Amino acid sequence: MHSALESARKTLETFLKKAGEHPGSTQAEKDNYVFRDEDWSLLTRSIDGIESWEHEDKKRNADLFLGAFIGFFECATDGYAFVAAEKIKERFGNTLKESYPEASISFLKFTTSYWTLKIVRSDLEIAHPRITLYHLLGKVEEDIADIFFPEPGPQKIPTVLREQKQEKVISKFAPRIDFGDFFRGNPILLRQKDAIRHARDLRNQ
Repeated sequence: MHSALESARKTLETFLKKAGEHPGSTQAEKDNYVFRDEDWSLLTRSIDGIESWEHEDKKRNADLFLGAFIGFFECATDGYAFVAAEKIKERFGNTLKESYPEASISFLKFTTSYWTLKIVRSDLEIAHPRITLYHLLGKVEEDIADIFFPEPGPQKIPTVLREQKQEKVISKFAPRIDFGDFFRGNPILLRQKDAIRHARDLRNQ
């Protein structure tokens, strides 16, 4: 059984490997996404005092984040699970099909990668909440959530703009996703649109 730190390292290494396979990556970018031995000392360093880090360390941290972000979309296209998918129900109470019964195959694959990343990050938070790796994976998760998995309640971004933003991000970072299937079966957008229609109907009564 992997420790939280080992699982987090494996997740990042998978992201970086997949980022190197992204069709939009240049050779220089692919070289940048190769995990190096010295990266581990950076990633296990405390995030405290990051402002005083050497320029090269800050740049490497930024490169690793970009590789992780791009790599997530490559993984999500294929539905890569960073922990056993059964853990989703154990941790959150429902399987993805139970939470999103109207979801398409493309959306379920994407969501599998997102929710298993959440578990990796959550486990690392318990064990190592101050290290750079935790904050790097956390930023990937938060940036994905901000676009695709908003918190319940009033929306910060109008649904139309959220859909446009998703389309732009998918087109750029996940060109292999079945675009039509993903958006036809995106329960979050579908539910938001239903809520808008319902509110409009109530106003018109």
